[in-house]
Amino acid sequence: MRFLAFFIASVLTAQALTTPMAVADPVNDGADSDTAVPERLPVPLEADVLAAAAVVQEAFGEQIASARADARKIPALIALLLDTAQKTTATDRRYALLQAAEGLAVDGGSFDELLRLVTLRCSQFAVDPSQALIAAVERFIQARGNEAVQLESVAKAMIDRADQALNALDSEQAENLLTAATTANMAFAKACRKQKLPLSEYQSMLASITAMRKRLTEQKRLHADLEAALKTIAGNPDDAAAHSVIGSYRCFIKGDWATGLQSLAKGNSADLRDAARAELSLLESDDPAPTVALRVANAWWVAAESTGRPEMDATAIKAHAAAMYQDLTGMLTDPLDAQLAKSRAGKPTPQLPRGTDMPGPFRTRASPAEMALAQGGGADTEAAVDRALKWIANHQLPDGSWSFELEKCPGCAGKCSHSGTGRQAERGGATGMALLCFLGRGYTHTQGPYKKQVEAGVAFLAQLALKNNGKAYETGGNLYSQGIVGIALSECYGMTQDKRLAPPTQSVLNYIMQAQDPNGGGWRYNPRQPGDTSASGWHIVALQAGRSAGLNVDPLTAKKSLAFLESVKGDSLGSGYGYASPGTKLSTSAIGLLCRTYLGWKENNPGLQKGAMTIATAGPTDDLYYDYYATRLMHRIGGDRWIAWNNKMKPMLLNSQSKKDHEAGSWFEGFDKGHGPETGGRLYITSLATLILEEYYR
Repeated sequence: MRFLAFFIASVLTAQALTTPMAVADPVNDGADSDTAVPERLPVPLEADVLAAAAVVQEAFGEQIASARADARKIPALIALLLDTAQKTTATDRRYALLQAAEGLAVDGGSFDELLRLVTLRCSQFAVDPSQALIAAVERFIQARGNEAVQLESVAKAMIDRADQALNALDSEQAENLLTAATTANMAFAKACRKQKLPLSEYQSMLASITAMRKRLTEQKRLHADLEAALKTIAGNPDDAAAHSVIGSYRCFIKGDWATGLQSLAKGNSADLRDAARAELSLLESDDPAPTVALRVANAWWVAAESTGRPEMDATAIKAHAAAMYQDLTGMLTDPLDAQLAKSRAGKPTPQLPRGTDMPGPFRTRASPAEMALAQGGGADTEAAVDRALKWIANHQLPDGSWSFELEKCPGCAGKCSHSGTGRQAERGGATGMALLCFLGRGYTHTQGPYKKQVEAGVAFLAQLALKNNGKAYETGGNLYSQGIVGIALSECYGMTQDKRLAPPTQSVLNYIMQAQDPNGGGWRYNPRQPGDTSASGWHIVALQAGRSAGLNVDPLTAKKSLAFLESVKGDSLGSGYGYASPGTKLSTSAIGLLCRTYLGWKENNPGLQKGAMTIATAGPTDDLYYDYYATRLMHRIGGDRWIAWNNKMKPMLLNSQSKKDHEAGSWFEGFDKGHGPETGGRLYITSLATLILEEYYR
């Protein structure tokens, strides 16, 4: 992958070369093949690789022979070969060096090391990862086919990885891994027979593989059913059968009961619908009674045991009910109720393992559609976002960055009007804004139809940050870009948990914390300068995004930022905020109030309620910078205010999106007022409009 190749070439240490590749999407999401497949180097011609291998043998022959004679030398030699591969610019030699390292792993009998090295080769060259993995298993078996202990570890490793792929709902990868596991297990059985060893472990692993294949078959069926249901919902939002399928997938397979209950409550399965509605009502209650909660748990338990319920569904439902019974421990006054709850809470209800997020097309395409429908969007907003992302992708620069100056993009070359001015020639902020649009749709460098574009953009920002000790803007830029980049990298890391992203993202956050005004607690254009609300908003959100992603954020930074907000609030309640001094300007008030929600204010806070009413009454304007922050604020508050705001904001954006020629999918006309349109131009305005329409997915 381009992103990984960049790190290997210029940033990460040899230790980081052990990072495994990300799991592929389980179902093709409709992207063209040249978009969906990460950009890697082409595999050199076989003749060139053989010639390069001869050079490697001549250069390292003595060390290789010595390492084969003394396995303790193998790790050091592998590290040397990798270091040489990292430094050479000849692709055939790099490929041959990586293959030589794999050969040493086989010689050393370390299948884990072989997997690491195969993963590395696949990340740099256009090698099919699944086929390479199967070939690695076969190579290891061929070299060490008489060693039962070694082959047992290979089979178990493949089974474990297949289980992980199934948990992540990655059907294609799971199928390939099960093929490799079967091959290794058969070789293990053969070695056991030769050595007259018992076949009990072989039979145990065979049973595991068989069970996993059954899970895989069911998983494929569920994927197909889910896609069909989501397409139905897009055309008929009230289709009960489709809601049942979606709710069952979310709750029973994904374990996402928070959103799945909404669909089950609209479904056509009477017992599940009634139980879901009862639980939703329970959750909305200010003071839920234990006896009511018990009735809800009982309803789920009965539904799980109903005739004809699939075993996978029943298991998940019982586990959900058992958790509810467990919560009721010590709260029920009737002794029979208490004993029943205790009995059911203690029964083993193992759920199927699951991934931690919505995978593949169900996150990157279908799941957002469902979320948009629930939050006030629909097929029209989905289409508008897709058009915008296409336009943004078409304006990426060859090095992976974006520029507000559109004429710098070879694909545009001045075809778009309203390019940004040269005052923002630096690319950090523009790249961060563009990436936020892809991330807001659920697209990352590991999944979605724009993996290649996101990966290149993230690599550009990571390089920029690590090269400058966390400073994420170029000459001519300022701390606005730093905050935007901080949000983009934090969100990408939080969504993917790609460990390679942690160092550059943490460095950006560290720079933000160091750049805070030590006295006033805000941020402005330059580090440690007295702050303003506009610049501070980006940095407060960036730190919150980093904290949510699991990165390190000093609590003192948040405390100081609260002090800054206090210094610019326009009244005692904090319902309005000024720019760099106390005030109640609409745009800065929207920023200040949103930041307050991140820093601890709850929905019922009097200042938040008063400020939100002022903004709701004013409604959207032609200043998209204000509209962006106000939209996020209204959505976080929710309820009638969000509905009223959305009913005005949505048609304004849908009606103003450009439909002509090269500019199709972008925005500018009608939004030339307010903060930044002249400087940021069409890319800036398009990014803000896109992010507003992606608020439905948050």
